[in-house]
Amino acid sequence: MRKIVLQMMTTLNGRLDDLAAWVHDVVDDQYREIDRIYSTFDTVLVGRTTYEEMAAYWPRALAEHAGTETNQVMAERMNTYRKLVFSRSGDNPLTEWADTEQVIVATDDELVTYLENLKRQPGKDIHPRRGTLSHAVPARRVVRKRSGESALRARERADAPRPDSFTDMLA
Repeated sequence: MRKIVLQMMTTLNGRLDDLAAWVHDVVDDQYREIDRIYSTFDTVLVGRTTYEEMAAYWPRALAEHAGTETNQVMAERMNTYRKLVFSRSGDNPLTEWADTEQVIVATDDELVTYLENLKRQPGKDIHPRRGTLSHAVPARRVVRKRSGESALRARERADAPRPDSFTDMLA
């Protein structure tokens, strides 16, 4: 059975917010390590906002040969992954991008059922990308492996208000 694996960048003290404030440059050996981890995935789970950010960057990065060789490997990977974009309603059209599917889940139960069925399909592991989805999926107990466990605990202790359900968080 496939796993849903949460992988994210964090500081040693567990900071997850505002990447631009603390990630100034990702050097090639860091990209190689990220790529090694990403090579174990073939599907990414995203919300619409994260999807639109990815769709604006990765196809262009590949076409324009932007960045280092390692960045190009990552661009190839992002462009060939299966991308599942979660929404409550599906009312907002998505930017066209290869191998993208919009998944409409109106309730937390529908989300859990969808993800449990997805894990039973053949393929590599599944990665929820940053954003709303990466914080909501672990709370629904469908993630079996976590990278950056202490950072997640720090996020759980944050004073930020928490919605009653994942689907309340979807745009």
